[in-house]
Amino acid sequence: MKVVQINGVSSVGSTGKIVSQLSEVMNSQGIENYIISAGYRETSKKENVFFCSSYIGVRMHQLLGNLLGDTGFHSFFATKKAISILKKIQPDIVHLHNIYSYFINVEMLLKFLKKQNIKTVWTIHDFWPITGHCTHFEAAGCYRWGEGCGHCSQLKNFPYSRFFDRTTALLNKKKNIYEGWDALHLATVSKWVANYLPKSILGGKEIRVIPNGIDTNTFKQIFKERPIEFKDKFIILSVAMSWGKNKGLDDLITLSEKLSDDELIVIIGLPEDKIEELPQNIIGLTKTKNSSELCDFYNMADVYVTASIEETMGLTVVEAMSCGTPAVVYNKTALPELIADVCGYVCDEKTVDALYSNICEVRRLGKSYFSQACIRHVNDNYDKWNQYKKYCNYYYDILEDR
Repeated sequence: MKVVQINGVSSVGSTGKIVSQLSEVMNSQGIENYIISAGYRETSKKENVFFCSSYIGVRMHQLLGNLLGDTGFHSFFATKKAISILKKIQPDIVHLHNIYSYFINVEMLLKFLKKQNIKTVWTIHDFWPITGHCTHFEAAGCYRWGEGCGHCSQLKNFPYSRFFDRTTALLNKKKNIYEGWDALHLATVSKWVANYLPKSILGGKEIRVIPNGIDTNTFKQIFKERPIEFKDKFIILSVAMSWGKNKGLDDLITLSEKLSDDELIVIIGLPEDKIEELPQNIIGLTKTKNSSELCDFYNMADVYVTASIEETMGLTVVEAMSCGTPAVVYNKTALPELIADVCGYVCDEKTVDALYSNICEVRRLGKSYFSQACIRHVNDNYDKWNQYKKYCNYYYDILEDR
């Protein structure tokens, strides 16, 4: 069996790590596999990775998409190159991830896959495939993707559109591609995402829920002495790759006003200008140097907190629990699915008071009360080897149906 994954990145960022880890698991299962990505942000090159675009190509797509309001429908030459690679490999399965990130013409690629009747798995990491524009809609309270879009309130959100509202036309264009495409199969990273798909333009397609996995050999419980500045503090940790308005930064700042003198919030992933504005009892960091350093912070924390209201899964929560750190989350989007018994708390209300109340409960019981349950839960449900073998089984099931 030959499998080709297509994603904007192949080794960096959240989806890049997912793609590379899935490739690693496929290698262990004896599955011949390849990756097609843009290539401009990559830190390493592997024999099974093909780059179809460049820094200039990506920036041109970004510029045109922002100006014309049709991100995902440019990169003609990059897409021709990707299709040429597919013709050469002749895969049994093509596995799509985030394909709208400025490197490929989605219409060209999908029409090719449909016409050639190539078995295709598409992991829905966010909601762009079923909307006319946006990647998330829950926080905005907009469900017009079920009615044809138009009059979009999120044009200033990624993927940006400066001048034109083309959401109705783009939604119809996607719908026309999906209709009659029997070889298209879907995967979602949470039950919460899966529940929306039958009501969308992807309705009627097969769906499997396969949450993302993590490397439990990297994210594990480690006992180290804390640095002196954290020694006598109760540490509340929160991590994100980017802190958009729905990631909960404002709530964390409000939370800081409720803390006692020996409680401290550590936030990772902030831009430098945001760090300068933080109150004294919040320590902000741009990002960690590597996964090992991030693991140290997870282990140092007494509780992991996310005030996000925009998550299709929430890998940082899983990483923290894998290190034995309990989590507190809002009862929003996919986050409640991650918290099993004795792994932390789901706030009944989306309020900072509820957030702090549950943090205090974690402190009362102590981190050690939760740690082993957190580690077992992650090992049983989110280990990358177990999770990504499920994709291998999915591929075989699809080919057997053929």
